[in-house]
Amino acid sequence: DLAKTFVIIKLTMDYKYQITVGMPVWGVEKYIRRALLSVLEQDFDDMEILVIDDCGYDKSIEIATELATTHPKGNKIRIIRQPRNMGCWAARNRVLDEAQGKYIFLIDSDDYLFENAISKLYQKAEKTQVEATYGSVLPVDENGHPIKNSGVDGVNLPDIVLIGENQLACFANDNTKRLRLNNFIWNIMLRSDFLKKHQLRFRQTKFWDDVLFNADMQPLVTSAAFISDLTYHYVIRDNSLSN
Repeated sequence: DLAKTFVIIKLTMDYKYQITVGMPVWGVEKYIRRALLSVLEQDFDDMEILVIDDCGYDKSIEIATELATTHPKGNKIRIIRQPRNMGCWAARNRVLDEAQGKYIFLIDSDDYLFENAISKLYQKAEKTQVEATYGSVLPVDENGHPIKNSGVDGVNLPDIVLIGENQLACFANDNTKRLRLNNFIWNIMLRSDFLKKHQLRFRQTKFWDDVLFNADMQPLVTSAAFISDLTYHYVIRDNSLSN
């Protein structure tokens, strides 16, 4: 009806960018340059990059600030400082609060993207008009060498579209086959209006806030798309928060 049409038009007009890339930052001085450059050097321009400063003690934010001022696309970076060190869950919620994009895409600050990852996911999302678009993942060590038999899910996703209530949740939790959908929140292009409609938030916890978020989110998704293209380098390191 007219009221619903007005709401849809208003939401579309309110978006300043097509994509918001969100990156929580704390204690990643060794990795953040590679992570940010992988985003800045994508072949997609209509986006903002939110760097959430979680008040660490190393030079992570100095590196982000340097790239923001010296890189040709550095003006896409917006650094937002938390009131105090609050943890990854709060930094990710800050991305949800501050995002001005039609889609939200989260990346961890020690991981990095494949070339053309953003445009591939965006094109699939726009073509299918789904709520969540997933890319395939390559687990690597700190030097970028692929890790075989890592146990990470989402490594080789099929090129399929799932439409209907519980279709994504059933795919993600089908124990009759090898689980192929990761339980992380990065490398998923999520529609902002879907997140706002369901008021999805990250829960306060020391770690695995992404797993909890997925447990809340997946049953609510009524349309999702996967691409078999590798879009994300997942860096497995011994001293990471998840490990």
